[in-house]
Amino acid sequence: MFGVWALLSGAIQLGVAIRRRRAVGAQWPMVVSGGLSVLAGAAFAAMSASDDSGLSGIAGYSAFGAFWFLVSAVALTRRGRGTAR
Repeated sequence: MFGVWALLSGAIQLGVAIRRRRAVGAQWPMVVSGGLSVLAGAAFAAMSASDDSGLSGIAGYSAFGAFWFLVSAVALTRRGRGTAR
């Protein structure tokens, strides 16, 4: 179930980021994060069918998610201050 959630939420995040990139700008971290969530969700869903599936992969997924959330916050803050490239 977690794999399906990650896949769907990543697809939504990716779609929102692509639509907002011109209006808001600084959406590249959200695009990367959404794309990685889609890939991770598909991998989690595929792994759930195996006999040795576990929760160890979720820790890495959470760490990457936290990292990209921080990168996105910094990029949007810089954009708001007019210092983004």
